[in-house]
Amino acid sequence: MKLTATFSCITYLLLAISAATGTFASPVKGADPSLTEFRNVGYFGNWDIYAKNFTVSDIPLDQYTHLLYSFADIDNSTGTVSLSDEWADTDKHFAGDAWDTEHNVHGNIRQLLLAKKKQPTLKTMLSIGGWTYSPSFNEILKSASKRSQFATTAVKLMYNLGFDGLNLDWEHIATAEESTYFVDLLKKIRHLMNDYAVDTKSAPFLLSVAMDSNPKHYTIMDIPAMDKHLNFWDLMAYDYAGSWDETTGHQAALFPDSKNPISTPFNTETAVNYYLNEGKIHPSKINLGFALYGRAFTNTDGPGKPFSGVGGGSLVDASGDGKGVWDIKDLPHPGAIVTELPEIAASYSYDSDSRTLISYDTPNVVRQKAKWLKEKGLGGAMWWQVDGDKTGEESLVGTVVKELGKLEKSKNHINFPSSEYENIKNGMNGEGVESAPLQR
Repeated sequence: MKLTATFSCITYLLLAISAATGTFASPVKGADPSLTEFRNVGYFGNWDIYAKNFTVSDIPLDQYTHLLYSFADIDNSTGTVSLSDEWADTDKHFAGDAWDTEHNVHGNIRQLLLAKKKQPTLKTMLSIGGWTYSPSFNEILKSASKRSQFATTAVKLMYNLGFDGLNLDWEHIATAEESTYFVDLLKKIRHLMNDYAVDTKSAPFLLSVAMDSNPKHYTIMDIPAMDKHLNFWDLMAYDYAGSWDETTGHQAALFPDSKNPISTPFNTETAVNYYLNEGKIHPSKINLGFALYGRAFTNTDGPGKPFSGVGGGSLVDASGDGKGVWDIKDLPHPGAIVTELPEIAASYSYDSDSRTLISYDTPNVVRQKAKWLKEKGLGGAMWWQVDGDKTGEESLVGTVVKELGKLEKSKNHINFPSSEYENIKNGMNGEGVESAPLQR
C-alpha cells in the first residue's frame, strides 16, 4: 500500500465504508503464503538513551521495516494513554535541534520522524504497555468508558506524534472475560484509526499486538476475533526459562527436546501451530520473535539441571533489576564453551569453572529459525530489543535479514497536517537525522 497523504478515490471510499460500518478487511488476509518480502520489526525503548547511551542514530535502520517505540503508559483511573518519559520522548535536544519557542517535538520521537523521512519504507509504531505498564490493562479493560478513552487518546497520540500505527503489549491476558474486553478495545482502536485515515485523507494506519507463547494464556484468547482488527502479530518467542524456574532451560527453543524435556518447558513450534490451526491466523500475519539477550543460571551442571542464582547482567540497576540478563553483544563470556543444538534450534554457553550457563541464540541458530519461518510462510521477524545486538558478521539481526532475502517496501506516513506539533505538521522542514546527543 502507498502510505502518503494522497491516495486513490477507491481507497478513500473503502475507508469511509469501513469507518461507517465498523468493518475492516485485513490488508494481508488471504495473501499468498509464498512470501518474497518480509517484515523485520524491532522494539526500541525510550530508556535506552540513558545508561546505554543508545539512540535512533545507532539503529541500523536499513535492516528494519518497523520500529516499535516503547512504552506508552496507561492511567488506571481514566484509561488515558500518555507518554511515559516526556523528556526522552519529546523534550531532549540532540545535536542540531533548535532551541525554539514554537510548539515543536524533539527527543526520540523527532529522531524517529527524521529517520522515516530519510528511509521512506521505515514505519514506526507507538507501543503501549509492556511488562511495567501491563497491570493497567487489567484495571481499565473492565470499563467500557475507559476502553473508549484508551482508544481515543492512543489514536490521537499516534497521529499527533507522527507514528504509522500502534502496538499493544499486554502481559498477559488471564481470563476469557479479559479476552472479550481486549477484542472490544482493538475494535474501538481500529474504528478510530479508520476515521483518522478518512478525515486526514491518509492511507490506513497499522495495529499489532505482542502475542504470548505460553498455552496458559493463548488458549483462552479469542484469536480469530482479535485478528479481524490487526495488521500483524508479534510472537514473543523467548523467556521460556529464567530466574523464576527451579531448573535451567532454553529460553527460546524452537522445538521441544525429547531427550531432555525439562530443559524445554515451552517451545515456539507448538505456539505457532496453535495460532495457525486453532486461531486461524494467516501465516503471513505472524512475526517470529527473537531475543537480543541471553538468560543466565549460576551454580548449575547444565540444561535441565537445578541452579542457584543468576549472577550479574549487562545492565543491573540499583534495585537489582536486570540480573541474569546479558546482551548478545556481551556474549559469550571469556572461558565459556558454546554448544549449539540444531535438533531443537537452541544454543547456550557454559563455564565449568563458575558453573554458569547462559541460554542465548547464536548466528547459526537464528539462521535456522529464519529458514523455518520462511518454510512456515510466516511474515517476518521481531526483535526485543534493538540495542542488544552485535555488529558485523556476528549480528543476529543482520544474519536473519540476509537469510530472509528481501524486506517489504511499503511506504510510511510522513504527512500529518493536523498534528498539534508545528514541525510535524510542516514535515520536519527537510531536516536529517543527527547523532551526538547534547548534555542534559
